[in-house]
Amino acid sequence: MKNLIFVVILLFIASSVYSQADAVRKTYPESFMEVVKTHNEEGLNNLYTDLDANLYVTRKYKDGAKLLFKATSSGWAETVGINPNPYELRISQFNVDILGNIAISNARFDEYDDHKHGQDGYDLFTYFKTKDGWKINHMNVSIAFDFDDIEEKIENTVDQEKLIELNKNILSSLESASINESCLIDSNWRADIGLYKSGNLTSLKHLNKTEFLDFLKSNFNGKIKIITSKLSSVDGYLGYTTAKFLDPKTKKESPLIITYINYEGNWYWTSLQIEINE
Repeated sequence: MKNLIFVVILLFIASSVYSQADAVRKTYPESFMEVVKTHNEEGLNNLYTDLDANLYVTRKYKDGAKLLFKATSSGWAETVGINPNPYELRISQFNVDILGNIAISNARFDEYDDHKHGQDGYDLFTYFKTKDGWKINHMNVSIAFDFDDIEEKIENTVDQEKLIELNKNILSSLESASINESCLIDSNWRADIGLYKSGNLTSLKHLNKTEFLDFLKSNFNGKIKIITSKLSSVDGYLGYTTAKFLDPKTKKESPLIITYINYEGNWYWTSLQIEINE
């Protein structure tokens, strides 16, 4: 009987996680691809947590990633809205990790502009769960250029040891409340903090480096105590860390997500996403 109850509990948990993953897929790729295909600028903006969500794109060449394109979510949505050509994204792989009320997905895509295959690559999106469903909060993208065949695009020669070292430095900086600016992608870097009560989002804060450090001092005694963490690389040019930390107020574990991007042979910290339960 006890074994049966245990199995039922496991099935319930698995079903819950699966349904949340389906809900993320409803936002991306399903709704995302539809509004992009129809050049629906307003519809695309509605999929984001805010109009200043960051988009970073690294372009991969045979000898490495050389060029970085930066935009806000609203800026890119405006570009999609005015594109006169038929535009389509096709997803061949999609994976999502649900961590409470935050999530991260990675996908492999092919882009078609005016019915012609233009470019392909990988993307890394983060999300917050809201009353209106899962909303995209941050975007990293790597696009392949100047490759002869599809298999060559998947392989890369980026030094993964640099990513491992950056990840260690960032986790250490969170625990000591001191952020090295050389790790940050640029001055637009931000930490996004979702405050939840009984599973409902009550407030969403978008903080720059200084504001985030002040937040740590006010709410976490100046530091975040990491309990567990896992580093993942998507294609050698995009990476992310999922982790749990101890909330000093509730004495419970809470999740966080860190994202990275590579260009010109170096890795950079592009975003931090945290869930806090009040």
